[in-house]
Amino acid sequence: MSYLDQKVIIGDCVEELKKIDAASIQTIVTSPPYNIRKNYGKYNDDIDSSDWENLIDNVFAEAKRVLKDNGSFFLNVSPVPDKKTKEIIPLDAICYFIGKKNNFFL
Repeated sequence: MSYLDQKVIIGDCVEELKKIDAASIQTIVTSPPYNIRKNYGKYNDDIDSSDWENLIDNVFAEAKRVLKDNGSFFLNVSPVPDKKTKEIIPLDAICYFIGKKNNFFL
């Protein structure tokens, strides 16, 4: 494999993953919105936490589908403050359990 074999895809992660053949990707790197009311243009970054978790679940499911058996998936998330209480929400831990549900291993 050379650098010429690489491709960067910019777009809605789930929608772009749906266009890719199963078991055809070696590496996925993505950084989903953190649901902290950041202005991303068209994307609403102020959704219910259960909707956010469903979004992440869909990302993991599609990533698992398109990754080769020995592929790698890198998800960039970090803890964030709750919009109302400012309590820290451990998005990384939430994503860990969603990943496990989708048969990913750390």
